[in-house]
Amino acid sequence: MKLETKLLKTNRLILRKIYKKDYKLLYDNIYSDPLIYKYNFLMKKIENYSQMKKEIETHINNYKQNKALTWVVTKIDNKKPIGVIIIYYINKTDLSAHIAYFYGSKYYSKGYATESIKEVLTYCKQKLKIIKATTLEENNRSIKLLEKLNFKEIKNEYGTIYYELKL
Repeated sequence: MKLETKLLKTNRLILRKIYKKDYKLLYDNIYSDPLIYKYNFLMKKIENYSQMKKEIETHINNYKQNKALTWVVTKIDNKKPIGVIIIYYINKTDLSAHIAYFYGSKYYSKGYATESIKEVLTYCKQKLKIIKATTLEENNRSIKLLEKLNFKEIKNEYGTIYYELKL
């Protein structure tokens, strides 16, 4: 089973592979935003362009090793990155994977996350059976999004909520 970071499109968005040349736009539009780190407890803070370049290299290497897929979410009208979606911990035995996502805060409450994640889930349905997600219980925005996308809570412990979606 080989998943690819296939080019995906919605009415307002393009979801594409991550490229080395994206470092400035990704940092300026997403990773420099302190709000993306508030609830992303697994994500290390990116402080500058140099760290951003290293982060992109990690994403590219994970893709080459079939460990993860990373989509850069861009608006069709101006092609600027507004978010990132990652499918990781891809398990070829039970056909499951985890999803992570984050968007610059100026793009919150506009439906971009719902729209783009739905598109990724539709694509993943071709090869996977289960998508898992994790969020902190105080991250109301993410909880609302996951429930809107029909993820079901499977466990809540130590302030972390675990979700699954059967595709």
